[in-house]
Amino acid sequence: MEAIASFFILLTTYFLGFMALVQLGIRPFRKLIIDPNTQRRIFISNHSKIIFWSLGLALITTFVAYWAFP
Repeated sequence: MEAIASFFILLTTYFLGFMALVQLGIRPFRKLIIDPNTQRRIFISNHSKIIFWSLGLALITTFVAYWAFP
Protein backbone atom coordinates (compact mmCIF):
# COMPACT_ATOMS: atom_id res chain seq x y z
CA MET A 1 0.00 0.00 0.00
CA GLU A 2 2.84 2.37 0.82
CA ALA A 3 4.55 1.59 -2.49
CA ILE A 4 1.41 2.45 -4.45
CA ALA A 5 0.92 5.69 -2.52
CA SER A 6 4.53 6.75 -3.01
CA PHE A 7 4.27 5.86 -6.72
CA PHE A 8 1.28 8.17 -7.17
CA ILE A 9 2.87 10.97 -5.15
CA LEU A 10 6.04 10.75 -7.23
CA LEU A 11 4.04 10.51 -10.46
CA THR A 12 1.96 13.56 -9.53
CA THR A 13 5.05 15.58 -8.65
CA TYR A 14 6.80 14.65 -11.90
CA PHE A 15 3.63 15.31 -13.91
CA LEU A 16 3.20 18.83 -12.54
CA GLY A 17 6.89 19.60 -13.01
CA PHE A 18 6.98 18.28 -16.55
CA MET A 19 3.76 20.12 -17.38
CA ALA A 20 5.45 23.39 -16.43
CA LEU A 21 8.51 22.53 -18.53
CA VAL A 22 6.53 21.30 -21.54
CA GLN A 23 4.44 24.48 -21.53
CA LEU A 24 7.65 26.46 -21.91
CA GLY A 25 8.51 24.49 -25.05
CA ILE A 26 5.00 24.10 -26.49
CA ARG A 27 3.10 27.33 -26.05
CA PRO A 28 -0.54 26.68 -25.17
CA PHE A 29 -3.01 28.35 -27.48
CA ARG A 30 -6.72 28.46 -28.14
CA LYS A 31 -8.00 29.64 -31.50
CA LEU A 32 -11.58 30.37 -32.53
CA ILE A 33 -12.52 29.07 -35.99
CA ILE A 34 -15.86 30.10 -37.51
CA ASP A 35 -17.19 27.81 -40.23
CA PRO A 36 -18.40 30.09 -43.06
CA ASN A 37 -21.12 27.68 -44.22
CA THR A 38 -22.85 26.92 -40.92
CA GLN A 39 -21.59 29.80 -38.76
CA ARG A 40 -20.55 27.27 -36.08
CA ARG A 41 -17.81 28.32 -33.73
CA ILE A 42 -15.09 25.77 -33.00
CA PHE A 43 -12.23 26.18 -30.55
CA ILE A 44 -8.93 24.55 -31.52
CA SER A 45 -6.25 24.12 -28.86
CA ASN A 46 -3.10 22.10 -28.19
CA HIS A 47 -3.81 21.30 -24.54
CA SER A 48 -4.12 17.57 -25.25
CA LYS A 49 -0.63 17.56 -26.77
CA ILE A 50 0.79 19.22 -23.65
CA ILE A 51 -0.97 16.76 -21.32
CA PHE A 52 0.13 13.78 -23.45
CA TRP A 53 3.82 14.77 -23.38
CA SER A 54 3.74 15.67 -19.68
CA LEU A 55 2.11 12.39 -18.67
CA GLY A 56 4.40 10.34 -20.91
CA LEU A 57 7.56 11.94 -19.55
CA ALA A 58 6.30 11.62 -15.97
CA LEU A 59 5.51 7.91 -16.41
CA ILE A 60 8.90 7.19 -17.96
CA THR A 61 10.74 9.09 -15.24
CA THR A 62 8.73 7.44 -12.45
CA PHE A 63 9.38 3.93 -13.81
CA VAL A 64 13.09 4.69 -14.18
CA ALA A 65 13.22 6.01 -10.62
CA TYR A 66 11.54 2.86 -9.26
CA TRP A 67 13.81 0.64 -11.36
CA ALA A 68 17.04 2.46 -10.43
CA PHE A 69 16.22 2.91 -6.74
CA PRO A 70 14.17 -0.10 -5.56
